[in-house]
Amino acid sequence: MTIPLYGQPLEPREVEILARLARGHRYADIALDVYGGLNSVKTSLHRTFLKLGAVSGPHAVALAIATGALPADVAQHHDHEEEA
Repeated sequence: MTIPLYGQPLEPREVEILARLARGHRYADIALDVYGGLNSVKTSLHRTFLKLGAVSGPHAVALAIATGALPADVAQHHDHEEEA
């Protein structure tokens, strides 16, 4: 049985991963910095893609910006680690 995800709100973790993706972070870097495992990041992104109806990372970022889940200037925001 497939669980329908399209249209469901994004979880805070999914938004954070998308924001990091928008800033040019690689999956492996996101996993090391925040989530501890590459498969966890990939699974979260897969669920995010399903929720947004996206087919790729850039598509998901664009849809998240269009729906207001991410700010339009997300790529210009800096991560806390970069500010230190």
